[in-house]
Amino acid sequence: MDYKFISGTQLFSGADEKETERIIKSAGAYTRNYGKEEIILREGTIVSAAAIVLSGRVRIEQIDVWGNRNIISYVLPGEMFAEAYACARGVVLMVDVSASEPSEILFIDINRLIGSDNIMLVKNLLSIAAEKNINLSRKITHTAAKTIRGRVLSFLSDTALQKGSRSFTITLSRQQMADYLCVDRSALSN
Repeated sequence: MDYKFISGTQLFSGADEKETERIIKSAGAYTRNYGKEEIILREGTIVSAAAIVLSGRVRIEQIDVWGNRNIISYVLPGEMFAEAYACARGVVLMVDVSASEPSEILFIDINRLIGSDNIMLVKNLLSIAAEKNINLSRKITHTAAKTIRGRVLSFLSDTALQKGSRSFTITLSRQQMADYLCVDRSALSN
């Protein structure tokens, strides 16, 4: 396990490699590899472990009964997912989580992690939760506009603000952007 990389993640910010190794071992953490499009966590299950992407890329999405996809977010190496469900204890997962490319995931039992004597981890976990709350608020703002044009302008305006420039690259494909903004791809292209 690459403890140096894990020490650089937001959750372990402030911990050195030896401290990270100690915490991970005491929390009963384990890794698992997933192939492209393989389901990591399925909607309707109960989660007790938070996860950190060690390599690859993970997609969090909702798919309704008619097959319409709503991409909630993408999770990149070093970023965390499922922590809110793990902390909530017993809440059923409302999304599917899948590997959008081959990925290695670190799972950490959140109850054992929080139960440790390290207050730094609890502070870092709270910070992660707050940032995700803000990102979901952004998405709600983008999809609140009644027109596709309004949604696209909201997304572009916010991205320019985050990047600090009016010139930037969007990493989403047309289909991914349409799914993120909850619109039809052909309508978005028009």
